[in-house]
Amino acid sequence: YTNWKIRYMRSRERWEITLEDGSVIVYGGDESHPTAIQYVVRWKNWIGSSSLAISPFPFEPYQQRLAMMWNLSESVNINNDKVWYEYEKIEQKVGPGEFAEFHTEASYVSTIENALGYSVDFNYQTKEAYEYYEPHTEVDERQSGVYDANQERYERKNLESLDVNFNNDPIQHITLNYHSLNKLSSDDQFKKRLLSSVSR
Repeated sequence: YTNWKIRYMRSRERWEITLEDGSVIVYGGDESHPTAIQYVVRWKNWIGSSSLAISPFPFEPYQQRLAMMWNLSESVNINNDKVWYEYEKIEQKVGPGEFAEFHTEASYVSTIENALGYSVDFNYQTKEAYEYYEPHTEVDERQSGVYDANQERYERKNLESLDVNFNNDPIQHITLNYHSLNKLSSDDQFKKRLLSSVSR
């Protein structure tokens, strides 16, 4: 048993967890932190692969988005000092037409900021093709206006660097350097990216 107070606000897709010391941790929050919520597309009570933009179920004519994951969006101590978290979401359309909704393919933390004016920006680069696996490659969803019926979840990016700022003025730039293991191998399953050093 943990003496926490847990509150879920369904209309805002927001979770608030009050800890023993009075500090609060927030996950999601559609109004104040729209990027902190990850979605799937549903047809009434069914979730899966389909290109139907119009629901086959009566009284529910269209696709609907369903919150699937709530990322950490803020933490607040007893003095009301806050730390904010923002995310970059990669979303893909499920089906054709104006009524088709978007599901979340990947989510990356983009910025962390505190009440004192300090912030950290996260910079990403695209992975090599052998570093991720896309289950369905019938169409290339990275092209504008292209969609498929599958709600896939995988990450195409890796963390490249961090920028530390104070009141929007840069303080530090931190670079993550990687080493490729077995890069010359003809078999992609033996190729791996390893973090080798961090430079500031």
